[in-house]
Amino acid sequence: MRIPSSLRLLASLALSGMLVSCSASHHPATAQLSPQLPADQQPGSFPPATQLPGLAGLPADAAVLRTSSEKAYSFIGTDYSLDQGAGNHPVAGSDAYALDVQPGQSAWAMYSLNLPAGELPQRFRLHVSDEALVGQAGDPSAPYWVAVADFDAGRWDWFGPFSVHEADIYLPPGTQAGFLSPLRNVYCSVLGYVPAQGSAASPAIEDGLLATDGIGGNTAPEAFLTATPEKGPPGTAVSLDASLSSDPDGSIVDYQWDLDGDGRYGEIGQEAAAGGQSTVQLTLGQPGNWFAAVRVIDDDGAAAAFAVELTSTGWSSMVLVNGGTQPAYALGLCEIDGSPAIAYSLGQQMRYAIASSQLGALATDWLHSTVWTEQPSFVVQDAAFADVNGYPAIAWGQLAEPRDFLYAHSTSARGTADTDWQLVTVDDYAGKVGGACDLAVVGGFPAVAYKEFTTTGLRYSIADDQYGAGNWTMIFVDNHEDSGNLPSLMEHAGRPWLLHTRISESTVGSSLAMMRSDSATGGTPGDWSALFVFNDPLVPYYTGNIARIGSSIGFTYAAELQLNTQYRIEYRYLDPDSQVWLGASPGTFFLTGHVPLLIGDGPGIGVLYLGSNEVLYYLRNAEKDGSGSWDTEVIDTIKYDAFTPFSPMEIAEINGHICVLVTEDGLYRIKYAVRYD
Repeated sequence: MRIPSSLRLLASLALSGMLVSCSASHHPATAQLSPQLPADQQPGSFPPATQLPGLAGLPADAAVLRTSSEKAYSFIGTDYSLDQGAGNHPVAGSDAYALDVQPGQSAWAMYSLNLPAGELPQRFRLHVSDEALVGQAGDPSAPYWVAVADFDAGRWDWFGPFSVHEADIYLPPGTQAGFLSPLRNVYCSVLGYVPAQGSAASPAIEDGLLATDGIGGNTAPEAFLTATPEKGPPGTAVSLDASLSSDPDGSIVDYQWDLDGDGRYGEIGQEAAAGGQSTVQLTLGQPGNWFAAVRVIDDDGAAAAFAVELTSTGWSSMVLVNGGTQPAYALGLCEIDGSPAIAYSLGQQMRYAIASSQLGALATDWLHSTVWTEQPSFVVQDAAFADVNGYPAIAWGQLAEPRDFLYAHSTSARGTADTDWQLVTVDDYAGKVGGACDLAVVGGFPAVAYKEFTTTGLRYSIADDQYGAGNWTMIFVDNHEDSGNLPSLMEHAGRPWLLHTRISESTVGSSLAMMRSDSATGGTPGDWSALFVFNDPLVPYYTGNIARIGSSIGFTYAAELQLNTQYRIEYRYLDPDSQVWLGASPGTFFLTGHVPLLIGDGPGIGVLYLGSNEVLYYLRNAEKDGSGSWDTEVIDTIKYDAFTPFSPMEIAEINGHICVLVTEDGLYRIKYAVRYD
């Protein structure tokens, strides 16, 4: 069967409050920590960069940012307007509770409070509820600890253990200012550790009192900032207006600006030039999100800040992997543990990388590890990558003997170390398997669909445990002539679905087959049946991928109209009400390197494809069924090898943004792009 070089069988890659302190030392807690604390929660210094790391066990968005906006943590604490005099600030009860606490795990409750200008924190008195005394509720002997966000040191300081309901803590003299964030917020967290044999408990700050030095005397100014407009394409002029800021007991004498979102005001250049001005004009640069902020100073020296989020819309692209003299292929992209993560091959190595930020917009954000090395040296060009029940996993066919189908899973949630990865043989069939494959979670278990080249069948294997570390059950799903090309696997409505291409041995054309199991796991051959087949003896079809579209699913494919160059992209959507497949076509295009890939895009859909003009495009439709108009966006220029175009790519939604990973095989590079809108 002729397979056009511009559409190699690669689509499976795409599927495939309160701060607390203690003794006379500024960092006294290390020696006081109980051995009951897990090893990964021992205190340590963190880089005082742009972010104070979140407390261990908290989600990433509970980190404390060292920026003027501090958007990463929703304040629960009491406003300083409730100051009771002499610097005493009440702490509201029943607001800070840990969630989903299990035996053998840590349990957290966080709190924050804002201080008036001129006051510094000195003492904290916390009344912690019985439930924070872990082990058995009401047992006053079980310990707990308190962590304090130290902005000077760029770390969390630990104090404790405490074993009574009241924790009375004094900040060491001369250090109090270090516990104030740029917006004069203080943070604390109560930690309890539930023994494996204990009962699950939820620590809670029941009430408390924050005592300051009580200097006060001046009411802080109130900052206010507007941006018009708040978003637009690069080059858009934005007006920042802080003229509505005010001071209730005096006047504002200075305006200081942070225009690049780094938390520093009045830096040399545009920020310094804008100093003292209540309005500033700003031009949006390359696509991205950031915060612009103003800090106002009153006639007594008190300060207040206000931030607005700005968005320069469009695609931001960068080189993520530069192979140099080694071929590099993009194999998968998805969200892992709240961060973008990728699987890729570099030379004969299967590799993995995860970003330390929510979008991975800088190459320096990424940490890389080696999953596996092929011996002898074969370059892996096709694999599948997925989040398997909270852990990254990769599946691929071994190119060298014994040509097994392999599965690697991480034993940690982020997979950042080479030693985190464990290898499992899914299928040790004597022939070649897995040249095209996909990986998904089905019925709570990892499952793979992959091509078996010897008898031209489509195989399906599902693991007997939730991480894929044990045994796998293999069946044939389809064995119709040359089946199993470009498989796309996903779970929908409690059952696995499979889309793949059947290559005809006797005609020019090929078929597009949608298979579905009648059981939750698809573990027996009799479970599977074909919902429909698109078949044309003269037109080759090439499957794209199945994707979740709202509460339903859709898929893309390409119909070859002109040998190796011109293709009609088609989209199909399963109407959740009528269960009828609706259709739409963005049009006819000159494609190369990969089949078109589908993704749900807010209320509508998006389709990714690489044109033969070396341009990577994104087609966007505002309607789920594709009935709206199709808008074309240019992502980047992708240099491919004109003789053997081979550009596997992937698309995924990560933290609310559409992200793309694509192979630039002409330059041995992998590019990563993020869409800002």
